[in-house]
Amino acid sequence: MSLAWRLKLLAIAIMVSGMVMLVLHHRVAAQLADELRDMRESHEQIVLLIAIDGGIEQELVLRQNATSQRELAAVALLVRDKLGELERATEGEDDASELRMVGELRQLQRTIEDKTEVKGSHLAVEDLVAHMIAREQHQIDDAHARLARSTTLFTLVALALLAAMTAVIVFSIVAPLRRYFLHLTRATRRIAQGDLSTRVMIHGPRDLHELGSAVDAMRRDLHAERERVDDHVDELERRAKLLRSSEARSRALFDRSPVPMWVCDRETRQLQAVNGAFAALLGYPQEELLAMRITDLIEGGLYRCRNGKHVELETSSHTLAIEDRPCTLSVGIDVTEAHKLEAALRQAQKMEAIGQLAGGVAHDFNNILAVIEMNAELLGEELGPDHPSRGDADEIRLAAARGASLTRQLLAFSRKQAIAPKSLELNTVVGDLRGMLGRIVGEQVVLSIDLDAAAGVVHADSGQLEQVVMNLVVNARDAMPDGGQITITTSRVDLDATAAARRTIAPGPYAVLSVADTGCGMDEATQAHIFEPFFTTKEVGRGTGLGLATVFAIVQRCGGAVEVASKPGQGATFHIYMPRTADRAEVIGIVRPVVVRGAATILLVEDDDQLRSATCRLLLSLGYRCIDAHNASSALELVLHARERIDVLLTDLVMPGLDGRALASRVRMLRPEVKVLLMSGYTEHPTIKTSPLPGENFIAKPFSGATLSDALQDAIGRQVLAASA
Repeated sequence: MSLAWRLKLLAIAIMVSGMVMLVLHHRVAAQLADELRDMRESHEQIVLLIAIDGGIEQELVLRQNATSQRELAAVALLVRDKLGELERATEGEDDASELRMVGELRQLQRTIEDKTEVKGSHLAVEDLVAHMIAREQHQIDDAHARLARSTTLFTLVALALLAAMTAVIVFSIVAPLRRYFLHLTRATRRIAQGDLSTRVMIHGPRDLHELGSAVDAMRRDLHAERERVDDHVDELERRAKLLRSSEARSRALFDRSPVPMWVCDRETRQLQAVNGAFAALLGYPQEELLAMRITDLIEGGLYRCRNGKHVELETSSHTLAIEDRPCTLSVGIDVTEAHKLEAALRQAQKMEAIGQLAGGVAHDFNNILAVIEMNAELLGEELGPDHPSRGDADEIRLAAARGASLTRQLLAFSRKQAIAPKSLELNTVVGDLRGMLGRIVGEQVVLSIDLDAAAGVVHADSGQLEQVVMNLVVNARDAMPDGGQITITTSRVDLDATAAARRTIAPGPYAVLSVADTGCGMDEATQAHIFEPFFTTKEVGRGTGLGLATVFAIVQRCGGAVEVASKPGQGATFHIYMPRTADRAEVIGIVRPVVVRGAATILLVEDDDQLRSATCRLLLSLGYRCIDAHNASSALELVLHARERIDVLLTDLVMPGLDGRALASRVRMLRPEVKVLLMSGYTEHPTIKTSPLPGENFIAKPFSGATLSDALQDAIGRQVLAASA
């Protein structure tokens, strides 16, 4: 039998039991109503009897006390009314004894009303009332007993039916269901635990069998689905592993990239991620950067470092989404040094161009200056010191000297000037210039020189080092048109890697030359251009803009650095850092031998007619014999056919055809005793850079008579010494 039929039969049994219970209930309820009604009537009769007993007793008392008739009549009327109610209550009863006792009670009440005193009437009334109350109480007890029996019977029947129904439910429905569901529970628990291979079989009611079949079908579906899920999970795990690996590689590429990278929110500009290179570049901890916005780091297009410096980044940005928020991934390349190098390259190219220009015109320009200077010198000697025009001749020489100085500065900062670096005591170079510097600054400027004995030795060209000091002092003097103070100091400093990198030089010991003034000072914009050639803040005619450019070029050529500190109205201080050397300082200058003037013959070779004529006259004024030629071929002819002795070949280095050094080589082949003095206005000529041959000397154009005399004495003196040896 299926569970459904069992439930149907159970429902029919419950309906029949319910109908039986309803019938019993109806009968018990009717009996209960009758008994309750009888009990209520008996109770009312008892109440009336008590009231009548009380009224009769009150009436007897009133009669004995001779109370007013009116009050006595009221009490008697009340008793009669209660007796009337009692009679009406007992009329419907079948018990004749109750009617008889009611009649006796009424008769006693009349007797009391008719007689003033009735002996024993009160006791008779009490006995009668007590007897009647006892009868009513007995009736109530009987009704209560009957009611209890009926209730007990109904309860027993209900319990019997309930027990029967419970037994039916337990044995025919609950027990099988418990067994079936226990099997189903165990099966579903195994399924829940992952055991999808065990079949779910319920041998019982058809509907439970169908339920088991459905669960088993679900098991089979779950088994198949689990296999598909397992395959899918395996695929997801494989993809997740690949994704994690890809994320790890991406994160490693991001974190370990040497290129600064950062991610920021496009709306709030809050930094979401930064790599180590970005943090190291700016000097911030990564945690501190992640609490900032990218706009907090940008000032004027530059990125602000933690130490207050700024770097320039060339950035490339891409848009991406992080947690559904638009973000920007940026990659930056530090172009600060690149731009500095570009600026340095532009400066070098500018200097190279100027150097090429200077080198190209130096020869011809110096030739012109040499003609002017030598002719002015000859003119001054002819006029004498007291001639009114002697001052004009001196001014011409001074102008030629300034032109020559300008050419030397052009060649110096463009590195086109030949130099002879030596180990020099910095204090000695500065000390030797003390007198000259005092004359340069004038009376309105106080010059103070403080030399530290520990400054040491540097490797530099003495002339260029003097030029550095002179240019710095002149620049300081010009910054104080109304007078002031210039302080020159020397010192020693050891630069570590950080300090050296800040000055773009190598770490190590340095000698420092400092020149400070109390002049007008400079703002940052001016300081950015002071080392550029031809940049000047002076009025037209007061400066060429080459002084500081020359200083910068000379110091860099020595492996040093120039540092300036200045503010408007607070003067300026220039610090020159030059590498110290452990070599001993060389003695500047030599002791020249004394020779008799006019005892030598000079072969002068110069392709410029004016310069050749002026030089020849200058040699004659110095007491030398002069033979001149306008080119190398003519000079060789003179050497071949000359009968007199030729002591010195004074030849221009740059000439058309055979140059000066090639000419000197051929002359030395013909006459080995001839000494060579090369002259040129272009000191960077390739032949000058090569090692000089024995007996060769060099003099730069333009030159004065004294300079030429010294050079000739050097050549002739060494010749004499060599001959005597």
